[in-house]
Amino acid sequence: MSVHNLCKLNYPLYCCSPFESKSIFVGGGGGDMGPKTGVPNVVELLELEQNRNEVVANPSLSISLGKTCAWNIDAHRSRSLVAFGYGGECHVYHIKKNLPKKNPENNQAGNRKNSQKTETDPTRVSNNIYQRQAILQTDSKKFQKGVKFSPDGLKLACCGSDGSLSVWDIHNPKTSIWTRSPYKEEVQCIDWSPDGKWIASASRDGMAYLHNAENGNIETELHTLLLLHTGDDRYRFRAIKFIPGDSPDHFGIVSGHEPRRQTKPPLPCVVRGWRINRGDTNLKLATPIMKYEIMQKISSLAVSDCGQYIGIGCHNGDVQCLSSRKLNLIQRREAVHDQTVTACCFLPTLPERTPAMFSVSYDNTVRLIPIIGDSSITTTHIILIIFLLICLILCFF
Repeated sequence: MSVHNLCKLNYPLYCCSPFESKSIFVGGGGGDMGPKTGVPNVVELLELEQNRNEVVANPSLSISLGKTCAWNIDAHRSRSLVAFGYGGECHVYHIKKNLPKKNPENNQAGNRKNSQKTETDPTRVSNNIYQRQAILQTDSKKFQKGVKFSPDGLKLACCGSDGSLSVWDIHNPKTSIWTRSPYKEEVQCIDWSPDGKWIASASRDGMAYLHNAENGNIETELHTLLLLHTGDDRYRFRAIKFIPGDSPDHFGIVSGHEPRRQTKPPLPCVVRGWRINRGDTNLKLATPIMKYEIMQKISSLAVSDCGQYIGIGCHNGDVQCLSSRKLNLIQRREAVHDQTVTACCFLPTLPERTPAMFSVSYDNTVRLIPIIGDSSITTTHIILIIFLLICLILCFF
């Protein structure tokens, strides 16, 4: 199956998150210069539609962001929530269907009135409406770097360019549940474990931690465990994600790493799979057990909700998909985008359809990549098979 060119928008894209079974949130824009250059800052909900043999995406909801764009985003499907970074704040919105109401009197004047209200309502596009739930002050340097809902959708974990981590109750947005500043440099990513007990984070300074989700205390230092296991200090953490398992308390970790320094010849980037060691009294709560090397520079990392697939976006526009079990390459797609893949995510898993991942880029495009393993039969194999068939035919004559 080929890559589907879902749409090209009028602004560069920085983040994406799956929402319902056939929809995805995307965010981006022109930043501070957007109003002057005519490039909007916006978060949009895109709905997938089948158009003959192609899949396309059409906006069904649009949230205008004024002078600042969204750099990170997360959605919680069961609670119909979306949260994104807006400068040093995290904005949370509730999304719901706005189905047309039946008019029992079938009054034409009333119908015209309702029609006019729909057209002028700025919070409605198609059948979706949004309502702001909370604004959280998450970053003193005015650049929130990441956001993640807790599994139950009641809390948010945020990280910032000031090296801080914080957890918030979305129903009590004035004060965080806890705030910690374990890093000297900006935090590049944050994720919440499927059982809700841990939060993983990684920073530009190369360090990464597992935190107690209730109080923010550091449970273990992943960068130290990696050094003890490999003896290799040439890499720093670029991204980190939990891998869901068969139950909420059964999961793993995947991390992306980039070289600390440029070398000749250049070192490859690395993806590592971790096993969780619960109850280890020496705080060795995770062990790196698998490794996958990639020569392209990793720009984004994603994990499917079923836990079977790991998606990698690259700076050169390539996209790769790995099996989470052994980090085997399932699929590689070259030049999916003309520029850096700024974010990727997976379509929610359904048993009746092919797994697929989204990717977005600075080039304003949104792509959908079906996850189909590349054929293991090469041209050489085909030639050999044909040769053997010819030999068999000649033997009978």
